[in-house]
Amino acid sequence: MRTYNGDIGPSWSEAFGIGDRHGVEEYCRAHSIDVEWRRGGQLRTRQRRPAVIRHPITGARCWFNEIAYYSEWVFGPDAGNELRDILGPDGLPATTCFGDGTPIGWDLVSQIKQAYTANAVREPWQSGDLLVLDNIRTAHGRDPYEGPREVLVALADPTPAHELGSG
Repeated sequence: MRTYNGDIGPSWSEAFGIGDRHGVEEYCRAHSIDVEWRRGGQLRTRQRRPAVIRHPITGARCWFNEIAYYSEWVFGPDAGNELRDILGPDGLPATTCFGDGTPIGWDLVSQIKQAYTANAVREPWQSGDLLVLDNIRTAHGRDPYEGPREVLVALADPTPAHELGSG
């Protein structure tokens, strides 16, 4: 679930790159995202996706979600609880729940983050390096860095969510 309020995180027009509500609704409808317009021009979206999907080529079961890095728990339990206190559970900029809507707590998110840490592979970057990865098979991120950097991204062969199936 996402709440676009423009104060914490992007506004809905920034996030979708669309300046009118009709365009956002059209995009969301095409991508199976529920839309709720709220007081003050806020947008709340909900989408239900499986945590594990089948790779479209290999058929392997792949963990494919962002709960550990895209929820109220991203900065730890204290920050998550503070956000809930300030914004309420329906005002969080991003949160992930179980499929039935039950909240996922810090205890489980902490275990997921530990698994990411235990399985992380780090590669020292050098000028001119190119990284090509399979976005489904590889959970990827970045460590903090200093200095200038330029990142160019190209996506190829997008697979619609309905074709991935649950794992």
